[in-house]
Amino acid sequence: MSLRPYQIKAIDAVTNALKRGIDKQMIVMATGTGKTKTAVDLTQQLGFNRGLWITDREELVSQSALAFIKAKFDESFYNHVQNVGFVNYLRDKHYFAGKEFKMGLIKADVFEPSGNVVMASAATLHRRLDLFDSSEFDYVICDEAHLFMSPTLSKSVNYFTPKLLLGLTATPYRMDGLPLGNLFDEIVYEYGMKDGIADGYLCEMDAIRIKTNVNLDSVHTLGGEFNQKELSNEVNTLSRNLLCADSYLKYCNGRQGIFFGVDIQHCIDLEEAFKSKGINAKAVSSNEELTGDRSETVKMYKDGKYDVLINVNILTTGFDHPNTGCIGMARPTKSKTMYVQGVGRGSRLKDEAFVAKFGQNCIILDFVDNTNKHSLINAHELDKELPLEDRTFISQEKKELILAERMRKSAKITHEQKEDERIKLFDIPKIKINKSIRMREAATEAQLAVIKKWGYDTENAVYTKGMISKIFGDQEISEKQKAFFKHKGYDVEGKKISVVQAKIMSEEIREREANKSYKKS
Repeated sequence: MSLRPYQIKAIDAVTNALKRGIDKQMIVMATGTGKTKTAVDLTQQLGFNRGLWITDREELVSQSALAFIKAKFDESFYNHVQNVGFVNYLRDKHYFAGKEFKMGLIKADVFEPSGNVVMASAATLHRRLDLFDSSEFDYVICDEAHLFMSPTLSKSVNYFTPKLLLGLTATPYRMDGLPLGNLFDEIVYEYGMKDGIADGYLCEMDAIRIKTNVNLDSVHTLGGEFNQKELSNEVNTLSRNLLCADSYLKYCNGRQGIFFGVDIQHCIDLEEAFKSKGINAKAVSSNEELTGDRSETVKMYKDGKYDVLINVNILTTGFDHPNTGCIGMARPTKSKTMYVQGVGRGSRLKDEAFVAKFGQNCIILDFVDNTNKHSLINAHELDKELPLEDRTFISQEKKELILAERMRKSAKITHEQKEDERIKLFDIPKIKINKSIRMREAATEAQLAVIKKWGYDTENAVYTKGMISKIFGDQEISEKQKAFFKHKGYDVEGKKISVVQAKIMSEEIREREANKSYKKS
């Protein structure tokens, strides 16, 4: 399979960055645009002989290996390995039949570290680092790099000194919303979902906002995301779950869909709500005692035996079923990474049978809950600042209809309209990002103690001083504090104000009031 134009540009970008001395790089490409294919061809063009391909979880190792095989070999061989099972295939023969290529595997029950490329789980690899020379690999690939945040994984990555360390992801931020600057020096190439849709490599995404009567103001924030237990108590209600099922029937009936819940119990209860409406749905989770064999359920979905899969943090990474034509975001989130990874499960191009019935598109059902306290992520929030023609989560057909209606209405307006005069308020200060090399140093114990109180997982995640600065910059002030700054003349209405901005505004107020006192004297 030949490379697409943007994949060639990505390879060129990596090559040029290497010439500039940047050996710790990241490529950001939307789900379904062929990150693995790009990386495989890149390493071949650079003439690298031996590589390490790391994933953060045991369950993703085989998926990454199959994606590698699919990108490198013909379809019949890929199908054969997929049917046999990658682990089973390697246990019998490490050399691929008829191929002058060898793959190694490192995971909980397998340690075969030889080969042209070694597929490894970071959880196992970090315990075996003493068996490797630090310069043993020409390149190291971090697959789904946004998941790389634990000390275990950082230890595995930082141990090696390859010619190229490359991160692959659709979202260049960790699951806690912080940039991956502790591992990579530069994002050398980006190709987003909007680019893929415009170029015809991804299907159109049409989002529908469905308002619920749930209020999230009582739910607290932990580590930059909702407190999961409190969130589940609010959203896991019979009426809301039935609304999810009714919305699927109204907008997506006949399409295969994936819904995202808050926790396992929410997924189970959603399954019951869907079944009560006659929808063939199944919950899938990490607790197979409650929801059954996960692999078998996913296989049955791909075979068309289930209409809807309902999950929590299972089908956000490594899952590939192009004919998924409906994504239900039944879980409110503050994480752009979690949201984009979720909707990406439906972005791949559909087959001819699907297109003949539904068109080349995927429908996103956003269940939007009420809140005056939180900044929620949904398709509307991601797109609202963009002109209509530049929005990602709206079909081309709907864009044309809306634009035509706007033109029709504007043609009726014959009189001049004057805008109401608005008193000029003080602008909210922008936070300057400190890009000093010191910002890549490990966070201090005092800094970690502060963010731990805010719910950040300081035991299982690595934080730098730069990340701490970003966390402080994201902490919002209270409504009472907002009212104070509004009284002092700041334009705070409907805006997110961080504690860092509040500190700057307080200093500005003191300075202005000091100047007034000086002039009076």
